[in-house]
Amino acid sequence: MDPQQAIGGKELQVLIAKANVCGLQQHPNLPESSKRIIAKADQDKRQLTEVEVNDLCSTSGMSATVILFVIEHAKRYVDQSKQVVLKAHPSLVEPGGALHPAERAQACWRDCWNFLRVATYATATDTADCTDPQGIEAVRALYDQLRVPMEGMSMALITLSSLITADIQLQHSDLNREALAFEAAFAHLNATLHKG
Repeated sequence: MDPQQAIGGKELQVLIAKANVCGLQQHPNLPESSKRIIAKADQDKRQLTEVEVNDLCSTSGMSATVILFVIEHAKRYVDQSKQVVLKAHPSLVEPGGALHPAERAQACWRDCWNFLRVATYATATDTADCTDPQGIEAVRALYDQLRVPMEGMSMALITLSSLITADIQLQHSDLNREALAFEAAFAHLNATLHKG
């Protein structure tokens, strides 16, 4: 193995270990009970359970019904977002494209799901400022190293936000606060991902 590749591999592993999007578990304005729920869900890299959503929403005043609706449809949102990105940028998944081979594309869509997961935490707590500054800096560095197509990632986040907001307004038209909270969370995620 080339020593440069070995060094690069070690540096990559360090970045992967530091890369973390969610910072809500340290947010100064959240109660300790909410921080504990978020910390556990984020550590497990999973969506919130119904009980967790109800606990968070009883504190934040957000609608548990809307949060659970979005969680239930998360896969569909990511799949639709993927279709929008690939329609606009089909060369991404072709040989030589930034999301080729298929494993790279799968990692990208998995990241979209994780951004949606964090946006869900943010909305359940009514806290758009949801990122860990050092963790997101490591994510940016990792994406730079791996040559993740940031234009496509940005389009995916904007699409996720639009799809969710439209669905909430269609299904729960009286709950505009939650639609705006999702929109704000995705805007924050997108902005911090492109910062620096």
